[in-house]
Amino acid sequence: MKKYILFFYIIAFSNICFAQGSDDFFYKRAIENKTAGKYEESLQDLTKAVSINPNNAEAYIEKGFINFLLSNNNDALRDFDRGLDLLPANAFAYFGRAELKMAMYNYSGAVVDYTKALKYDETLLEAYIKRADAKAILCDYSGSIQDYSTYISHFPNHYDSFFKRAGVKIDLRDMAGAIEDLTFFLAQNPENSLAYTKRGYANSAINKQEEALADFNNALLYDPENNEAFYHRGLLHHKMGQKDEACRDLSRSGELGHRLAYSAIRILCRE
Repeated sequence: MKKYILFFYIIAFSNICFAQGSDDFFYKRAIENKTAGKYEESLQDLTKAVSINPNNAEAYIEKGFINFLLSNNNDALRDFDRGLDLLPANAFAYFGRAELKMAMYNYSGAVVDYTKALKYDETLLEAYIKRADAKAILCDYSGSIQDYSTYISHFPNHYDSFFKRAGVKIDLRDMAGAIEDLTFFLAQNPENSLAYTKRGYANSAINKQEEALADFNNALLYDPENNEAFYHRGLLHHKMGQKDEACRDLSRSGELGHRLAYSAIRILCRE
């Protein structure tokens, strides 16, 4: 009888040891550590998981996310690449690699990966606004606006999207469209100095001088050290024939670090 008991004890203990030495065990523990914010421990477990099973795609993908969180960008890229080689239709892995590529200034690569993320999961709507950001950096303004607009169609009260889309519309010289988006944004964020500055610039560009002046004044009300607002208000004052006010604003802008202020003063404020 003792022999049988010892036999079953050894078998049971062996099964426990096997489970604790499996890639699945380390993967699950890595997820628990990640949830607890223990990223280094999670990375160690994921490294063990893929060493036991080099074909564990989920572990490689999760390892990519953890390395990204820990700013190990090159390691993260290798992990995402390996995970996607093994599991090429994983939308979240493409999204994660796209985020990583944005952090590595590979904006064209990020656009490709955001597009693949949407291909494999059309409900991953965050990819639209992220891809819009990347396209804007790449000066694909029309594509950027299209992505912002798609995101806004799903989330019509996502005010930051209106703010971002306004910036791209300014780049496209669609000042009326930019003013519309910024007005919507400011209705919900009435103390945002940068939004007033952008709307003031757009109003000034289409010769709505009084509206522009009011916007620059509001921008400086909410941020008295907004050098961009001083700079553009200075240019507006010059356009309105108010040289003293123009030079005073441009001088203050220069004091606050605007890189173009003193060049403008040399041109516009000469006796």
